[in-house]
Amino acid sequence: MSKFSIIIPTLLYREDILKVCLDVIVSDSLVGEVIIINNSTKDFAYSSSKVSVYKQEENLFVNKSWNLGVSLAKNDYICLLNDDTIPCKDFFSKFHSLGFIDKDDYGLFGIGYDTLPDFGDNEDDLSVPVSTGVISWSGIPHEDLLGDWGICIMGRKENFYEIPEELKIIFGDNYLVYKNKQKGKENLMIYGLAIKHIHSGTVRNKEFEQIVIQDLDIWGEKKEKFLQE
Repeated sequence: MSKFSIIIPTLLYREDILKVCLDVIVSDSLVGEVIIINNSTKDFAYSSSKVSVYKQEENLFVNKSWNLGVSLAKNDYICLLNDDTIPCKDFFSKFHSLGFIDKDDYGLFGIGYDTLPDFGDNEDDLSVPVSTGVISWSGIPHEDLLGDWGICIMGRKENFYEIPEELKIIFGDNYLVYKNKQKGKENLMIYGLAIKHIHSGTVRNKEFEQIVIQDLDIWGEKKEKFLQE
């Protein structure tokens, strides 16, 4: 059976969250490897044969880190996962059981933003969430309004495209959605599969505000060009 390569870029703002996240995902039988792209100046280690840490000499930011992680991935399935998330137990096995990921009609899958479980603003609550509802899905209403969809992007490796280097932090998820739509593939939002998003927040850091503004301008000016390449 095919397995997942989980790709997590990090600046290690909250190692406690990342370690709880890793505790959950390495126990999932459908996770074959976890690729940590360490963009911080600190070292990071986690004791599991599934986890590999790639420390960078400089911050690659989000989108270039995703590109690197996908290029390193050894498995048929990919997940781009935020470092401030905690999925429920067997998250990837439960998703795989839906049967969508192997169908050629579908591209990528993320979290449905309007029913993302509300775990409150307590950034110290690192308990593992439990899925209590029925898992469901829908198409994406608009490719530029993804909400929290990009905190956990899943799909077959062939459906991940190299994100343009001009985009540093945001719009990488939008680019991937548009590219799959161009190929005639539907991208889905998944509901009822619990994942806690603590919003510890790299993009909220004032250090990166200007880069986010630049990404907004670049996407607005070059979106059509990017999608034609």
